[in-house]
Amino acid sequence: MISQELKDKALQLRKNGKSYGFISAETGISSGMLSYWFSKKEWSKKIAIENNDKNIKNSTKRIIAMDRQRLFNLSEKYRLAREEATEQFQNWKYEPLFVGSLMLYQGEGDKSATGGSIRIGNIDYSVLKIFIRFILKYSDISPNNIHFWLLAYPDLDVKNCEKWWLEKLELSMNNLYRTQIIQGRHKTKRLRFGVGNIIIPNKRLKVKILKWIELASEELMRA
Repeated sequence: MISQELKDKALQLRKNGKSYGFISAETGISSGMLSYWFSKKEWSKKIAIENNDKNIKNSTKRIIAMDRQRLFNLSEKYRLAREEATEQFQNWKYEPLFVGSLMLYQGEGDKSATGGSIRIGNIDYSVLKIFIRFILKYSDISPNNIHFWLLAYPDLDVKNCEKWWLEKLELSMNNLYRTQIIQGRHKTKRLRFGVGNIIIPNKRLKVKILKWIELASEELMRA
């Protein structure tokens, strides 16, 4: 039996705009019982609508706050990456593999600041092989996170081309992305093994590479 005192308390809390969950926690009366008492009351229906609107607004505010915090965290993460890249550049700037690979990426790689992946492509396997050596030496990226995909023409033996590239780059089938086949513009001129491409999905490392390229370019222009 629910005492009249608890009923009166529940009624007052509801009229003060409290939810069934809050009232239940305060009084020990089940939400089902509270709904039975109040859900058909017009004034309680109005409170339910107002509470729902408040919940939506609060939820929207939380989402906006979380997005702002996420963007701040990313901004700080990439700022620290650029600082680290600046320090590392001073240690590695006289190493041929380091500077040479940066120049390769400057010429052949994706330098979009908004993209989240490192991308470089070429018809010469040695370009990609040098870049892979660079990645393995100057970052903490493992071979498993280096992905290869092939751009091929319809008249090529795709499986043979994939095998050729993987062997040259010392990669395995686990590194292989799906090959893309395109129609060439010229009917007789074809690349023998297509175009090889390396993809590494790591925005932080890309930020560092772009910073290294910036610093290397400044050094070379002053030389």
